[in-house]
Amino acid sequence: FVSFDNSGKEFDEYYSSMVTPNTKEQWLSLEYSKSRELAKDLTEVFGVRGFPSLVLLNKDGTILSNNARSNVTKYGAGCFPWDDKSIERGEEDLLKKEEEDIVSQRKQGGCTVVRRLLRPIGSVKYDANDRVLEFGNAFSTAFLDENVAKQGVL
Repeated sequence: FVSFDNSGKEFDEYYSSMVTPNTKEQWLSLEYSKSRELAKDLTEVFGVRGFPSLVLLNKDGTILSNNARSNVTKYGAGCFPWDDKSIERGEEDLLKKEEEDIVSQRKQGGCTVVRRLLRPIGSVKYDANDRVLEFGNAFSTAFLDENVAKQGVL
């Protein structure tokens, strides 16, 4: 963990909450008071443009992903180590899940079938039982079966 907090006190407060869920082990971190210059250098080396960021490195120190935060958030632990092959597998799994959800909606009969049209896989979720349509953190587009939405506002 590399901190960009404004003070040592802020760092201590935030860092104290950073433990692994299962083992309750503290994350590894650069010491705040001794790492200001190194932290700046690391943002340059890894092209960090926003916070929080996650950069994954191979064993040899080469960059596996400098945009790992979005990959980890989108695909979860099942895509570890979040390399290209793992991400491809994750996308295939999400597409399969979307298709299974559509089949399930159709099997229920009498309900509206909703599917993702644009934006990231997994960004649109529809619960046919509760009739809840959920959009993820993207400007996603969904569409309804044409027998439901012919024109105008639903």
